[in-house]
Amino acid sequence: AMIDKMDEGIGMVIDALKESGKFDNTLIFFLSDNGGDRKIAPWQLELFANNHPFKKGKGSLYEGGIHVPFFIHWPKAIKTPGKFDGLVSAVDIAATAYAIAGVQTTNAQLDGVDLMPYLKKEKEGTPHDAIYWRENEGTLWAVRTKDTKLFVDKNGAQPLLFDMAIDPYEDHNIVDEAPEKRAQLAKLWNDWNAQNKPLLWLQSTDYQKRRLQMYDELHQQMLDQASKRQPMVVE
Repeated sequence: AMIDKMDEGIGMVIDALKESGKFDNTLIFFLSDNGGDRKIAPWQLELFANNHPFKKGKGSLYEGGIHVPFFIHWPKAIKTPGKFDGLVSAVDIAATAYAIAGVQTTNAQLDGVDLMPYLKKEKEGTPHDAIYWRENEGTLWAVRTKDTKLFVDKNGAQPLLFDMAIDPYEDHNIVDEAPEKRAQLAKLWNDWNAQNKPLLWLQSTDYQKRRLQMYDELHQQMLDQASKRQPMVVE
């Protein structure tokens, strides 16, 4: 039902663009923020998604959680449909849109890269040498180059290393077989993370726990205060 409503909503936008004559010259990005949900108690009790052939799903740093569909549609500029296998990220959307609109971003310090030169084959290679993930100050983290990926998917677990060129579905952990590659990717992540600010915000579930705790404490405080009050006497 959710997919049906999403399709209906997107269809309304597309129909409006076509009716206004702006469809061919409108840049459309379509992507998912993460892989399909996975069965994780207590939040998700049923399994509704299948990310096969990738492992796991939403909330995981396996490819099933972070490797998502990403379409760019702009008939006026992208004449021939094609597939691009370089490293791209949602952070590239802003940089791409700004570049097309002619916005000056020299001092903007954008994390993203303008994708259009790569899609038009004006540039070769990959927009990013590596892309990174960091959650909870780094208790979960990942660094992915085009051919290799090093990550920790569970708090306190040992790092996993995969050769993404020959093992894209992450079946064979080579972390003990390739110490030099592990060190190389670890350095990439550490150099990147050294520029990041310390984590400020909590996860949404942690805010909910704090909020419920506050209500419990307030309720107990009100009970204690009420128990000390004597009934009012009216004369």
